[in-house]
Amino acid sequence: MTLPLSQSVRYKLRSYSSSQQTQSSYSQATTGGSPTQSNIPSQNSTSSTPCCSCSKNSQCKTNRCACFLAKKLCTDCIAFRSHCTNQAPAAANPNDNPPRANRYPAYDKNIIPPNSDLPNYDPTEADLCLDLVYGDHVHQNSGEHLDGGIPDDALWQNYYRTLIQYHPNHYEVPTRYAKRFVSTLASLLHGIITRAHNSEKFLLFPMVILQKTKHVKRHRDVTKLVSHQLDCWDNQQYQMLVQQT
Repeated sequence: MTLPLSQSVRYKLRSYSSSQQTQSSYSQATTGGSPTQSNIPSQNSTSSTPCCSCSKNSQCKTNRCACFLAKKLCTDCIAFRSHCTNQAPAAANPNDNPPRANRYPAYDKNIIPPNSDLPNYDPTEADLCLDLVYGDHVHQNSGEHLDGGIPDDALWQNYYRTLIQYHPNHYEVPTRYAKRFVSTLASLLHGIITRAHNSEKFLLFPMVILQKTKHVKRHRDVTKLVSHQLDCWDNQQYQMLVQQT
């Protein structure tokens, strides 16, 4: 429906008057005085003028960039802190890339066991060349004859070879003894790091503690069995546990 001309004009005047009053009250509230043109905020005003007219996703590496075309570095473009690549490289921090000598420890021949080869092994010409360049060569053996200074290493290797051939079938750790089981397992792992024992002892612990027994199926019976196995382990009855498993 089309309004008469007089009513349309009055409607426009009321709308304009209302917008002017709103703008005047906003200016008085922010400045405390009469509204002026300088007090009205502008959405297009910026604190500084960009050095080029590139967008915020531009990399500033083509001739469309005024700074790149003039063979100058960007200083304050819109993409300066995000995608701009036409800027001076950041100063290198010496702590980020330490010298190679500090990143890699010096080679020490003393860390290689003198008996790494088997007693009857004769080094080849290639082994001698590797010794000359690198100080050691590839040893054609499994390393089982090296005990690393652990007195009972051969015993635990024998235990491990005895049980590793059987298919593992383990109980879940009962909640009542979960903390005790994990604490013992963590202490065995720490013992490998501190060279108290080798890894076979750590690997055998869950085998002898959690291995399923044919006639033990109820939860309370499993709990009693795991408790008994943990007690035997704490009492160092390792041979009995291996034989039962």
